[in-house]
Amino acid sequence: MAWTIFSVSILYAAGQVILAVASVKNKESNIHPWLDLTGLVIIGFGTGGIKPCVSAFGGDQFEVGQVRQYLLVFYVVTHITESICELWSLQDIMKCVILHSLSAQPCLGQDSCYPLAFGIPAILMILATCLFMAGSFWYKKPPPKENIFAEVSRAIGRAIINKFHSKTSKEHWLDNYMDTHVCENDQKCLDLRKETRNKRACQKKVFIDDVKSLLRVLIMFLPVPMFWALYDQQGSIWLIQGIQMDCRLSGNLLLLPDQVQTLNAVLILVFIPLFQVIIYPIAAKCIKLTCVVSFSI
Repeated sequence: MAWTIFSVSILYAAGQVILAVASVKNKESNIHPWLDLTGLVIIGFGTGGIKPCVSAFGGDQFEVGQVRQYLLVFYVVTHITESICELWSLQDIMKCVILHSLSAQPCLGQDSCYPLAFGIPAILMILATCLFMAGSFWYKKPPPKENIFAEVSRAIGRAIINKFHSKTSKEHWLDNYMDTHVCENDQKCLDLRKETRNKRACQKKVFIDDVKSLLRVLIMFLPVPMFWALYDQQGSIWLIQGIQMDCRLSGNLLLLPDQVQTLNAVLILVFIPLFQVIIYPIAAKCIKLTCVVSFSI
């Protein structure tokens, strides 16, 4: 996983470099928008590769009993960083922010200096990638397991094929997978029978039940893309709408549009200790606090 993070980090840095190079070009240049789009697409792929791996890779570095504590610290640090980044955009200290001040300075015959503003994050990303790989010798690197995505896809495909050839109806269409499965030819089934001392145990039956649960959960994620499509507009369309509104609360108290984005991270930082120290311990004394119950609370 370390090499995966390293590879997509290089991809991410390459996208930032392309953005910096694109900002050198004149705005009226035909190549300018294409370089911008290329850089943003590459950054998108890099981000999509980094984010799923970071928390999992960090969890691999801890023992089983430490994972819960690690995830809590990781979540808190992430939102503290987000809050700081948002707070740096406040109007009163804008002059102290390097990127904003650099982008406002003239350079290369232009009124602004976006090449430097985009170039510094690219340099920092390259530096961060080098620092990450410098500790490679000390990381815990568990051997990669089988491709679960491919295994699930094969199971679904086989179940669909068997369904068309089956003459009997099953309770669930995924159960058709078992029509062509032979436990005696599957090493996982043999290992499970040996481990549980149950001659009728079937690893594939357990796996198919897990796939059924997965498909039921996936239905809940159908609205998620729509949510994030709207949520990510808070830094663009919603911000522009806020600029056009009267943001003065009372007297000299002014709430800038970009300051509203800070509330999300701030509220999370307030609620984490509130739930961990007060609400969850009290709830645990009254009911069995499972993951589903905690999520519902």
